[in-house]
Order: sequence, then C-alpha cells, then structure tokens
Amino acid sequence: MDTTVEPNPSPNRALSVSPQWGPTAAGRPALPLALPRLERPLLPVRPALIAVATVLTLATIALASSYQHAHDFLPGTAAQAVRSAVPVAAGLVAAYSIFRPWRAILLVLLLTPCWNAAQVSWQVGPVQVILQTIFTCALAVGTWRWRRSHRQTPAFEESAGDSGTVLLRVTPLTAIRRWAGRFEAHRFAEVATLGLVGLAVLSTLQSANVVLSATVLLHGIVEPVALAAVVVLLRPSRRDLILLATILGASAAIGGLLNILQSMPGITSFAAMQARRLTFARVGYFNVGLFGVVLAAVIPLIVGIVGRGRLARAQPRKFALMLVILSGCLIGLFLTFSKSAYMASTAGTVLVLVLLAGTWRRRAAIVLTAGLLSTILIPWPAFALQAFPGAASAYRSADIALVGESRFDSWNPATRAGHGSLSERFYAVEGGLAMSQSHPLLGVGLDQFRTYYTFGGYKPSEATTQVDHAHSVFPEIAAELGQPAMILVIVLFAAALWAMRRVYRNASDPGTRALAASLAAAMVAWLIAATAFGVDIYRPDRALSTDVVVAAIIVAAALALARTMPRTLAATRAG
Repeated sequence: MDTTVEPNPSPNRALSVSPQWGPTAAGRPALPLALPRLERPLLPVRPALIAVATVLTLATIALASSYQHAHDFLPGTAAQAVRSAVPVAAGLVAAYSIFRPWRAILLVLLLTPCWNAAQVSWQVGPVQVILQTIFTCALAVGTWRWRRSHRQTPAFEESAGDSGTVLLRVTPLTAIRRWAGRFEAHRFAEVATLGLVGLAVLSTLQSANVVLSATVLLHGIVEPVALAAVVVLLRPSRRDLILLATILGASAAIGGLLNILQSMPGITSFAAMQARRLTFARVGYFNVGLFGVVLAAVIPLIVGIVGRGRLARAQPRKFALMLVILSGCLIGLFLTFSKSAYMASTAGTVLVLVLLAGTWRRRAAIVLTAGLLSTILIPWPAFALQAFPGAASAYRSADIALVGESRFDSWNPATRAGHGSLSERFYAVEGGLAMSQSHPLLGVGLDQFRTYYTFGGYKPSEATTQVDHAHSVFPEIAAELGQPAMILVIVLFAAALWAMRRVYRNASDPGTRALAASLAAAMVAWLIAATAFGVDIYRPDRALSTDVVVAAIIVAAALALARTMPRTLAATRAG
C-alpha cells in the first residue's frame, strides 16, 4: 500500500488547514490549540434535494401557521410578534439544516426561546410532532450528507506547523482500530447514552400509559440525544465549541428579554415582580425553575469565555458582546428568584474561576469573595446570626427588601413558604425513592410519577401538595426509568467530567484549558440545579424540553472536545 507523504495538489480531494500553535512547554514539543473543524465540500446539491427542502419549508410554514398550542396566559405584544414570525423562520431553518447542519443547529439553539414562545405542536395519530422533531430530522439528514461527503474524500491534509504537510489516510480499518484502541472516558459516555435510550424504550413499553410515555420518550430523550449526536458527529473544533457556548448564552439572554417584555406591562413595583415570579418565564420556558436550570448551566460557560484572558485586548468587540450576553443572563437569573438557580450558578461560576486562576492565593480570594456576595441572594448568614438577634434582624430586613419576604422565608422549612418550597420537595423525593424501590428495573414509566404519587400510595401522609415529578433529577429518573437508568446517567456525566479533567490537565494552551473548565463547570451547575429543583423531561402540554436539550448539548460539546485530543496528538506526532 502506498504510504507516500506528500502534498495533495487537488483541492477537491484534500483540504489544508493551519492550526495555531500553543506555547512550548519545558521538555515537550508544542501542541496545536485544536484541529479546526474541516470545512469539507458537501455532496452536490441535486434538484431532487432542492425540491425536498422546498416542500419541507412550505409544509413547516403551513403547519406552524395553522395550529398553535393554546397558552394558559395572554401573550404580550412581543410574544405575539414572535409567534407570527416563527412559521417562516422555522421553515427556513429546517431547510437550511439539510445543506449546512452545523450552522443550522446553532440557529436552532439560538432561537429556542422563540420556538418555545410559539408552542407549536401537531398530533399525527398517536404521535405528537413539535418543531424540535422537524429540526432533529432535518439535521439528521444534513449530518448524514456531511458524513457521506467525508467518506467520499479519500484523504485530507493537516498542516503541522513548519514540519511540512502530512497526508493522513482514513480507512474503515484504521477507524475501528482507533475506536478500539482508545476506550477512554468519552467512550463510556457513548455506551451509557445508548444504554439509557434502550432502557427508556423498555420502560415505555411496560408503562401504564404507553402513548404518553412514548411522547415523553421521543421529545425528552430521543431528540435531545439525537441533537447531541449531531454536535459530536460534525466534529467541531475548539473555535466551533466556543461559538456553541456563546450561542447557548445568547439564547438564554434572548429568553430573558422575552420574559421581561412579557412581564413588564403588568408590573408596577418591585414587590409585584417578586409576587409574580412564578409566571416570569412562562412565555419562553413555561416554568421559572426550568429557566433557572438553563441559566445555571450557561452562565459558567460565558464566564469561562470572558475569563480566558487576552480577550478584552485582542478582540474588544467580542469581549463587549460576551459582557452583554452575560449581563442579560444575570438579569434573568435574578428575576427568577430561584433558590436552586442561585446556588447552582454561584457554584458553577466559582468552579470555573477557580480552575482558571493561576495561584492558590487567587483561588482563595475567589472563594472568599463569592461567599460574601452569595449573602445577597442566599440568606445563609440568617442561621449563623441566630445568636445575635439585632444583627439577624438587620440582615433579614435588608435581604427582604431585595428578594421579598416569601423568598427569604422559603429557605426555612418551619415557615409556610419554606414548607411548600422545601418540605414538599423532600416528600416528593421520598415518594420517588419509594417508587424506585418498588419498580427497580424499569420504573413506573415516563410521566407517570404524578399518577403513582397521588393514587399509588407513594405520597407521604405529611404531604399536602400534588406534584408531577420528584423535584430532583436522580430520584425522578430512578422512579420513572428505573435504577439502572439512573446509574447510566451518573456514568454519563461522570465520564464527561472525567474527559474534561483529562483535557484540562493535558492541554498545552490556555484556550483549551479554559474551554474544558467552562464545560465542566456548566455540567456541575446543571447537576446542582437539576438536583435541587428537578427537570421536566417533557410534558405534552408544554411542547418544550429545553432544560434537557441544554444539558445534552453541553455534554456533547465536552465529548467533542475530548475527541479532538487524540487527533491533535496524532497530527503532532506525524509532524
């Protein structure tokens, strides 16, 4: 077999890229920052494909215009404007997904609050179809075409600095050897994901309400996993992943803006804003807690990008844009008045800043500063000041003026607000754990928690509230999908976090380390928020699963970054 290493003169058969080089570490050669995502030519755009895209566009516009899910509130001017623009925008994005899947998935994620605000859904027999379903199918076709064009390219070039051009030949056999020979953390994540989907299917088949559970399975598990697979299969570079993180932050900021515009007409005072907090995120995320989960995950991503260093000097416009996005997310976070979101975003931000800090003195200063600032939103000093009534009263008055008496008391289970916010969640967790013990293998079925909790004898006698989920992600998964599924979710996140640890430790440049730290902090923050509040895997009457999609995309970005490391090392050795 010919293994000649030489430049390929045909631009149609090989592509040249020039990765930037990081600083040379003592005792080892410099490594490239990351291999850019190769912009290989797609397959020829045939007339039949254009016809399919046109039909898809027109069908999406017609369906989205003809039926919209009924809101349980009166949409404001901004929400109505978004709803009127969604059909055409969704049709164009769906068609674009076939031709440029990477750019299209960025658009899908960026405009997620707009898709949510429209609440579009159709019933095709027993199957519920939402915009996310159309986007997922179109992106799958586009990704398949992109991968097919990759397979048709017999070889591609990678520049290795001044050492010359290296021609790397890709064959099915070498791909299998690489996969089998490097069974690393991200491989465990992939196996755990496949196992989770398989168990979810089996759990759905034995559910008491197969149609309802199948709907939740499709939109809450299969489609988020498919979107995550699209991210991984398109082989994004580090620059692409930074753009992806920025898009997630911008999407949350747009959602916060829509929520503010929806809420402003009915708010006459800050006290009214506090009193109506539960309806704040209705237009974009339906539930203020779900919006808080999303914000908790994306804020560490933006903080990590802003804190990379040199960004303010090298790219001041991008730095200013990131500050605007971060400010929008922080404003939305404050207006949620969500305890779980406050705790999770604080923990994630502190973690990413600690990982980016160069010395232990700076890390200690970050932790101390964060602890002092957290007293503004998290009233933990109230418990420490119980021995000093005067100081405790002054602190209580100051914090109530900022967050409201109900939110302040919600941290204390002895109060009425605290009983509903804390005690009832503990009861829901207790009921979820009892369900998982009675149905350990496959659970009770997706979206069946409320039925079993209310009528199945799993509701504690002290509970007074009817809840529809366990208010904590792991008891929820254990109750509805079974204990093996819960273990696989733990393995999935543990593997992704372990992969980011390896990237963080082995990266030779600050950009890659910062991205790995940001993704790890985002996953930790999401887990904290989802554990303290819970997630809605999916609800047919809400037509959205944004909190699960955001988690899936962040995990996919982590796996994609981990997959670039072997390619980076291989290119360096070849050079």
